[in-house]
Amino acid sequence: MRRSEITLLPGGRLAFPGRSVLLLIALAAVACTDLEHSSGALFHPDPSALASTHFSQILRKDSESPEDLESLRPLFTPSDSEMIGALDGSPDLVFGSLASALIIPSPDDTGRLALLDLVSAEILLFSLDGKPLARSGGFGDGPGEFVAPVSLGPGGHPGEVVVVDHSGKLHSFRLDGDSLEFLGRINVRMPIEGGCIAGTQPIVMVAGTALDASESASPTLLALDSAGNVLQAFGNPYLSKDPMARYWYSMGFLACGSEVFAAYMRLGEVHAFSNEGKRLWICQLPDFALVRSFAQPGGFGFDQGYRGVLDMIQGLTAVGTRLLAVRVLSMDYSARPAVSSETTYLLRQEDGEILGQLPSGLRVLGGDDHRVVLYREAPYPQFALRPLPAHF
Repeated sequence: MRRSEITLLPGGRLAFPGRSVLLLIALAAVACTDLEHSSGALFHPDPSALASTHFSQILRKDSESPEDLESLRPLFTPSDSEMIGALDGSPDLVFGSLASALIIPSPDDTGRLALLDLVSAEILLFSLDGKPLARSGGFGDGPGEFVAPVSLGPGGHPGEVVVVDHSGKLHSFRLDGDSLEFLGRINVRMPIEGGCIAGTQPIVMVAGTALDASESASPTLLALDSAGNVLQAFGNPYLSKDPMARYWYSMGFLACGSEVFAAYMRLGEVHAFSNEGKRLWICQLPDFALVRSFAQPGGFGFDQGYRGVLDMIQGLTAVGTRLLAVRVLSMDYSARPAVSSETTYLLRQEDGEILGQLPSGLRVLGGDDHRVVLYREAPYPQFALRPLPAHF
């Protein structure tokens, strides 16, 4: 879907091809809008304004943030004794930087936990009670080795694990007892920014420059076949020939769960797609400090002298088929030096409703429909596995 196919109608309505969506400006709303049912608040840039209006300020929506729900505090505040990881000692418990996690079902029903360490480029395999079992991968270009690993997630069949490599490869492994067996890899033949398996369908996010020699395209989602050939490109409403516009409107993260999810990191938006590329809902995160610095006679620009708060999505993680975790970094440039903080929002995959936010300092690496893998980097990398309540 091209930007020109989305039109702003009188009364704040957005028209998509074949449908219309009511833009409800409800400042206290934290649920996001289903494009069919308009059950919440949909915040979306006016496409016509991108070519006619110059913004050079930070805009902050005044909607209320979701409450830091009391029910989330005990759930997402593991005790020190529950955290797994060490500053020194056993190398099996000293981590570099953990990026993602997957709970792998096993034939004996006990399951295994796989974590991706970006520093060592290894998959770390644990039992679900925290016992280290095996390591796989490492830097290299041989079978089962990684050049620049990005993320780890479920494969297209039970017991399979896929590691996304920025070099343009999807590496597949299968759980074999207490270790991982390398199955093979899909060569995408272009650098990829992210990837996942939706059902059995490989989906990758590629930079627009990988597809368009004129550098006119924004990052795009592509559906692939098992040989890495492109079957379909998902629609992107934020296409522009201006490099600065592409920078501010670019996708940043991709995740697969019940559907396919993409985060626009500088807009504070999460978009949900069906596996066939149909856009299902759009969620604008509340209270997101958003840069709008767009079309002016000399091109696009950003007020580098701004002294305020700027937010950016820094992570998008599917927790099974029920939850999405969206990690937001806030930079306060009014302080000297600038002060940073993080917030992780929990969204329901079905409709994008924001359920709450995690205590500061905790991240979500992954999980399944019953458990979540939590992570903290300070004072040193540690993770914990916690159960999810039924009402989630």
